[in-house]
Parts: sequence; structure tokens; C-alpha cells
Amino acid sequence: ARAADIGQMPGMAERGATCYGEAFRMLKALIPQDIANLRADGYQVFRPAVFFISDGEPTDSDWRDSYGELIDRASNPHAPNIIAFGIDTADATTIAEVGTTAAFLAQTGIDPGNALKEIMRSLTNSIVQSAGSSTPTLVVPPAPDGTIALELDVMD
Repeated sequence: ARAADIGQMPGMAERGATCYGEAFRMLKALIPQDIANLRADGYQVFRPAVFFISDGEPTDSDWRDSYGELIDRASNPHAPNIIAFGIDTADATTIAEVGTTAAFLAQTGIDPGNALKEIMRSLTNSIVQSAGSSTPTLVVPPAPDGTIALELDVMD
């Protein structure tokens, strides 16, 4: 979707298992379609940004395969920038592994609902600032209230 067309953030609901692989496979299938639709409508398209939010550890052991296929720019020209957020029982190491651009984790003792509210506020600000920029720029949000920024893994 075009960032400027987003009037409000979509609702979120807890739905059971945390299947990271399914999310990454869906993104890999949908992003090219979205890009094609935007181009067909005459828009200039920039690298997509994905805001990944998880409340726990992945329940699928092979999620890294789908993740690797999604973010590999050599084989996937539509590979997105991923800003990852972890709340509740999400693990810092896993969330940092998922984030390609930035990663944040709710601080211990922070109510997951409040953490999610702050994350959504931060995401909205990031989208508005990115879409309103005079030059194409992904505005990475600062650590939302109640979260800490995580160091991303550096690949050798």
C-alpha cells in the first residue's frame, strides 16, 4: 500500500501460534504483487519496509529458510527493510536476527498492551515522516517508550 494512503494503522489481534515462516512466505508472495500494482498505477516504488511485531518465539523450526529467501537481495529483488519489535515473551536475540534495519524489545515488566500501543504510535510516526519526506527516505523510529533498541547481528 502507498504510505500516504494509510489513514490509520490496521487492527491487531492475538491468534495463537507464532509462525514466523508463514509470515515471511506471505510477505515474499505479496510484496511483488503490491509493487506491480503501484507501478501499474503510475507510482515510483522504493524498497518496501516491513514492521514485524512478535509477542513470542517462533513455533516453526524452519522459519529461517523462509526468512532467508525473503531478505536475500541477490535472489529476491523485492527484499524489504525489516524493523522488528518484540513484546511479552519475544527473545532479544531472535528479534535482533529478524530486524534488517532496526530492532526493539519491550523492557521487562512493561505491560504488552502498553508496549504495543507505543510501538503503533512509533510506526505511525515513521510512516508519516517517511511519506512526507521531500526525498525518498525510510525514517527509522527511535526506541518507543518502554522499549530498548537492540544491536543487530553483523554478518562476516
